[in-house]
Amino acid sequence: MKFRLNMTTTMTLISALPLLFLLAFSSFFLYQTYTLEYLRAKALVANVKETEVLSKLSIELARERGLSAVFTGSKGESAENLLISQHVHSDKTIQEFFSYLEGKSLAPQMQEIVEMLHGISAVREHILTLKSDFHTFFFDYYSKINLLAMGEINRFAQSTETGSISKLSYTLAALYQEMEYAGQERGFVSKILTQQQPFTAEELQTWVEIIGKNSAFNANLLPEGPAKEAIDKAHFSTQNRNIFSQVNHAKATLMLEAPLEAIPLSQTFGLE
Repeated sequence: MKFRLNMTTTMTLISALPLLFLLAFSSFFLYQTYTLEYLRAKALVANVKETEVLSKLSIELARERGLSAVFTGSKGESAENLLISQHVHSDKTIQEFFSYLEGKSLAPQMQEIVEMLHGISAVREHILTLKSDFHTFFFDYYSKINLLAMGEINRFAQSTETGSISKLSYTLAALYQEMEYAGQERGFVSKILTQQQPFTAEELQTWVEIIGKNSAFNANLLPEGPAKEAIDKAHFSTQNRNIFSQVNHAKATLMLEAPLEAIPLSQTFGLE
């Protein structure tokens, strides 16, 4: 049976959008508990703020990365207005990030993030003029910044020693990492689908490699409490289990058929 989905359905299932929503839901409850535990301990409060700033930055850059992928995959025919609008949101978050860092001594990873962000205007110009290589801007720029940010959050997690706080901070770091790789998968598949050409063997291999990295989050590591209860309830609900089943089926089908022919897509993506 041939695989036929319109653009909206394909992007919803294949690009891990349900997973992103679920991860965002989980991160809200986990972050709230994580914050309360730190405040109660009256220690490492600065790490809470830094985690918040870094996570907000990575989310906005991930959105920009995904829209840039769609724009370049469509050869500039889709998502231009959304991409330019996202630049404004990203710039606001970047300025907040720079303001937060003023007067602070920076770790090497944080310094590298700052230096890379200073070059974002040139990266955007190359994308908007379709002069940028996809791998360069997608993996070597946006994804690299986000992985550096995840590394900083993970460093905070490893520095905590109190039992419950350590488990919360480690699991939060793993959750942000999972969100990053789910975002990479979404952006990468978006770009390939908007090309409306068969996947190459190299593209399929890259997709498989991204999927293979997306396995760090484990809610079982959380101490018993409201965060774990909320996350377990979301993960194991009948509705979400059905969504995961549909996602896995759609991915498997696309992997089998995409190398053979371009997947026909309707004009219902709504990017413009």
